[in-house]
Amino acid sequence: MTVVPLRTAGPDVEALAEARARLDWAGLMARIRPHAADEADAGVLAHAILLQHAQRLGDAVFAGELADRLSYRWFCGLSAGDPTPTAEQLARARRAADADGFLSREAAAALAGPVAEDAEPPDALDDRVRSLIREAPIPMALARPSDGCVYVASRRLNALLRAPCRPDCEPLAGYTAGAFHAVPEDREAAMARLAEHGGFTELETELSRLDGRTFPARVAYAPFWLAGQACLLVTVHDISAERSAQADLRYRTAFHETLSELSPDGILVVDDRRRPIFHNRRFLEIWNMPPELIDENDGDELFRYAQSQVANPAAFLARMRKLAADPAEIGYDEIALTDGRVVERYTGPMRDRDGGYLGRVWFFRDITAHKRLERELREARDRAAAADAAKTRFLSTMNHELRTPLNAVIGFADVIRRRLFGDDVATYAGYAETIHESGQHLLALVDDVLDMAKLERGAYNLDEDWVAPREVAAPSLRMVGPQAERAGVELADELPADLPHLWADARALRQMLLNLLANGVKFAGRDGAVRLQGRMTADGGVTIEVADTGPGIAAEDRERVIQPFEQAVSQLSRDHKGGTGLGLSITRNLIELHGGSLDLAGEPGAGTVARLYLPAERVAAAGGR
Repeated sequence: MTVVPLRTAGPDVEALAEARARLDWAGLMARIRPHAADEADAGVLAHAILLQHAQRLGDAVFAGELADRLSYRWFCGLSAGDPTPTAEQLARARRAADADGFLSREAAAALAGPVAEDAEPPDALDDRVRSLIREAPIPMALARPSDGCVYVASRRLNALLRAPCRPDCEPLAGYTAGAFHAVPEDREAAMARLAEHGGFTELETELSRLDGRTFPARVAYAPFWLAGQACLLVTVHDISAERSAQADLRYRTAFHETLSELSPDGILVVDDRRRPIFHNRRFLEIWNMPPELIDENDGDELFRYAQSQVANPAAFLARMRKLAADPAEIGYDEIALTDGRVVERYTGPMRDRDGGYLGRVWFFRDITAHKRLERELREARDRAAAADAAKTRFLSTMNHELRTPLNAVIGFADVIRRRLFGDDVATYAGYAETIHESGQHLLALVDDVLDMAKLERGAYNLDEDWVAPREVAAPSLRMVGPQAERAGVELADELPADLPHLWADARALRQMLLNLLANGVKFAGRDGAVRLQGRMTADGGVTIEVADTGPGIAAEDRERVIQPFEQAVSQLSRDHKGGTGLGLSITRNLIELHGGSLDLAGEPGAGTVARLYLPAERVAAAGGR
């Protein structure tokens, strides 16, 4: 059976009239109706057949008029001998139609070509077999192996491919695989596999429905023998929903994976038997955990490793037992690790839609930096409060320290001015000495405050040179001597004579020694002692020490008393009034300007040792200055 190609040769009026006369319109409509959707479509097809006859007979004008009115559904592959179009021809026409559903005459001409061989079904395909396939609960068909020509199809397949479902006909009969496969190469590859391996094969491809729309499908082919004749059993499954679900799952999976990898939290998910089923990279980083440990899927081993990392294993174990005993427990706590870090832990149950317990989700966040910032802010707040309190005490102290000598100066000056003792020069001389001492005391207070202000704003400039420690210390000892004698304190100069020269500011070094010696005398107590000592250190530096026999300073007070305006609390400050509380702070600032340090040692009741350390680069080499 061949298709008569379209042609536009000159008209043959007699032949056309003969064709019209021979056309059995009623018989033609009876043959067309099973292939048409309704009576109107049957009429259109009848006119298409008439057009084919007209073209065959060369009536180009008549053919053109009919072509302008024909739907693409019927304008293709019509036979002179058998005017019923094949399913494959109709499918090809649908794919070639324009947006309005019509074919151009050129497109129709391009569709003309050979049609399938005669597709008579096997003799063994009786009503029983047909009924079994038609009523199958899945989309399936029995087809010819060579080209996939359909013998019989299930109602499910008819509905899937948008074929009309009528009990008196096979709407897909005669359709070949080429009518449905949008990608013919997929079927060819599947047929090759079937020929090579036999048995069963399937593929995922794009299929075309009769309305021209495509959809993703999973097509399975299996050989089927019917009375010794080879057939092909074809099943089709629309996987549009499956593809959509796969795409949705792919995006959801990518989203969750990206979210978990970008999360600052370490995430661990365990099942109801405490076996790990998910973790992210951050979890391994926080716990310093080797990946192979969690890959072993051993929840107990994972727990033992985590317990070895925490600073308080007993508390960790107690918390884990509580969570294991109550699956509904939602927990939050902070865990201190052995390496000094702090981890925040949050956990809650994982449940299905019915509320069934599936496992537990853990979130871990390293909050070490946060805790350190909290501590620093707390310490800064405490320092600010302490500084404020110290300044208050300083102002109170300064009020006392300034008023006492000023009262002495004013009082004794008034006695001398009014000559209350007549011409008693000796008495007036004693008063003048008191006025002088009070003035010196006031000057020292002012100097301390000014020096501290200069040091705090970085305006103190060193005038450095090579100096001999004993020569610098001598004036300081002389200045403190009277104070030590009045206090009943032994002042001992034990500074070695061979101590090397130091590169330092002589005035600053003298002030440092004076501050330390004065502090020692003030706190040594009657019958106590203050010793000035010095020595070389192992690293080539020099240490100068002032040791006293006073009450000592508690370890927790050592750093505080060096702060400006501070003095040690308790008995040390109650029994020794006077001073601005700036001496040690000034001394530390001056020694740090020299690249050295001030250190306080000793214990309560055992005296105090104040050490000035100067590094090796400030110490003259042996045999030098």
